[in-house]
Amino acid sequence: GGRGSSTSGAGGSDVNGSVNTKTTSSGNTSSAQSSSTSSSQDAEQRDQYNNAYNQLKAGKVADAVKQFKAHIAKYPNGLYVANSHYWLGEIYVLQNELELARQSFTTILERYPAHRKAPDSTFKLGQVYFMMGNKGKSKELLEKAATGNDNAARLARSYLSENF
Repeated sequence: GGRGSSTSGAGGSDVNGSVNTKTTSSGNTSSAQSSSTSSSQDAEQRDQYNNAYNQLKAGKVADAVKQFKAHIAKYPNGLYVANSHYWLGEIYVLQNELELARQSFTTILERYPAHRKAPDSTFKLGQVYFMMGNKGKSKELLEKAATGNDNAARLARSYLSENF
């Protein structure tokens, strides 16, 4: 049993259909072997990321920062690097370490512009620039974030109406 072998939930057939199409259209003997060896690395990355995230949820912020940074260093091109930068940015905002927060959110936008955390990062970066006193850059980012239909867009529109 592999990925895409069963359908579950509404809309699942579209995702599984495209996965099955890709799998059957490419000779998947070698790709199946490489994905099985990388799956243990994927699991290792996921476990390390989850450990860091669980430290954050438990309120152990210093440990979370250390683990997110270690994760980024160990897996610079890993699956959870953008998420690690995002949560570091969130922590830095709460600690009023605005320059570090700016760097974290900027990293996501520059290196992972298509990542699912990018809209949230655009909104958060707009807030950071506002707190740093750069209202022009703040408004530019918030207006960019406000164009979508996701939660970040709603938050950005609200922030704009309250502060500009």
